[in-house]
Amino acid sequence: MLKTEFRWPKATLSTCLVVVGCIVFSSVSHRVEAQPITLQQPSVIAPLADEPSKATNPEEPKPEEQQEGWLNATQLKERVTKAFAPPKEAKSLHPTNRVWINREEQIVIVDGVIAQREAQLEMFACPSGTKEHESIVSVFSKSQLVHAALLAIGAKPGKPASFEPFRPASGTTVRVYVLWLDAKGEKQATVAQKWVRRTGTKDCLKWDWVFAGSKEYVDELTKERQYMADSGELICVANFGTSTMDLVVKSEQANANLVFDAFTERIPRRNTPVRLVLSLSDEPPFGSEADHDKETPFFLKEDVPKDILKWLEPMPSDKSTR
Repeated sequence: MLKTEFRWPKATLSTCLVVVGCIVFSSVSHRVEAQPITLQQPSVIAPLADEPSKATNPEEPKPEEQQEGWLNATQLKERVTKAFAPPKEAKSLHPTNRVWINREEQIVIVDGVIAQREAQLEMFACPSGTKEHESIVSVFSKSQLVHAALLAIGAKPGKPASFEPFRPASGTTVRVYVLWLDAKGEKQATVAQKWVRRTGTKDCLKWDWVFAGSKEYVDELTKERQYMADSGELICVANFGTSTMDLVVKSEQANANLVFDAFTERIPRRNTPVRLVLSLSDEPPFGSEADHDKETPFFLKEDVPKDILKWLEPMPSDKSTR
């Protein structure tokens, strides 16, 4: 009789080994997953339970991503027009730019919006459509109109900063106030320096601005005169040789040397309408003397003068298209 020996086909044997391995692994995995985790749950759940209270804390400023989205210049200007009535005791200098003057009180008024509240700064304020990415306020006026307005109320331009060797900007001292309406519609005001801080600190800007006056040049192609600060350098916190208004101290504009940023928690939501009041001062600019470095100026210690608030009036609801 012929003997035969039974052999598993190689493919079948391999398949069986794989199946057996999967069954063993599944059994082990099931046992591991079935282990109780009740001892770990309190330590995981407890931190999560605290999260809602942190998120709803009214004292903490909202992060920038929760701020309103971007609007175009036309939308922003319309928002300002609906928010603020033209100042009653001031004269308009332009039919479409929002800039006014009062010669008797030596005041220039310019309307704008909050452009940035979390950024390193080269400007405090710039004209709309120029350097909003590094300015707290964007205003609806060209720099040259603000220059003309300052001249009209008696300010004397000095010179912008120069370099190698460094010479600070000079000119009439100009105090800058910011006015706005809060969520309840109540008037608010602050000196502009309180919205700027030295990077990495809680120390707000304490130096004065001066009317440097910028510069003009003649375009070789059009032969027209161009005011250089119209490109953005209206109220600067970094020194430029083209500033309309600049600090009276050294503050480099090279990115590696920027020393000021926005004091975020003090600044209203982005796109909030604001009114800048530029007031002339007969005092020497704070920062121009050596002992100023160790002192605090009075305008940071005292409240905003009450007569400054009179320049802000909300637009009456029945005249919102005025």
